[in-house]
Amino acid sequence: MHEGPVIMQYLTDQRPEIRLAPPNGTIERYRLQERLNFLSTEIHKGFIPLLYAVAAGKYVDTPRPKLEKRFEWIDRQLTDRPYLMGDTFTIADAYLFALTGWGKAAWLKSVYGAEIDLTSFDHLRAWYGRVRARPHVRDILTSEGLNE
Repeated sequence: MHEGPVIMQYLTDQRPEIRLAPPNGTIERYRLQERLNFLSTEIHKGFIPLLYAVAAGKYVDTPRPKLEKRFEWIDRQLTDRPYLMGDTFTIADAYLFALTGWGKAAWLKSVYGAEIDLTSFDHLRAWYGRVRARPHVRDILTSEGLNE
């Protein structure tokens, strides 16, 4: 296995009692797969030129507006729900948490500081705070030296 969303689902399915993904065959599982694919193709892939800005040269400005629009869409999705899939934290939230940390905003601990400003996304900021406050997330960030 080589693709992040597939690996995440495989690992989650090894411990279904943790409920990081809806059961296979349900419409909720397909919605999760939809979110994972969006994150992989629209957010993760969109960051690549920003992470390699020197190599991308003048083309670095091309993906930025598209990536901003994608984060704007995510921000709207979080208007009336605490997590991407609703009331439950899933692997989609874990994936988005990692990806969000690649951008810039005063409210986030940036890993790469890529040239995408997430400051104006209030719902994303609130979501980020909820995820960051989760005990297991705090433990992982501490073990990786990423706590503030």
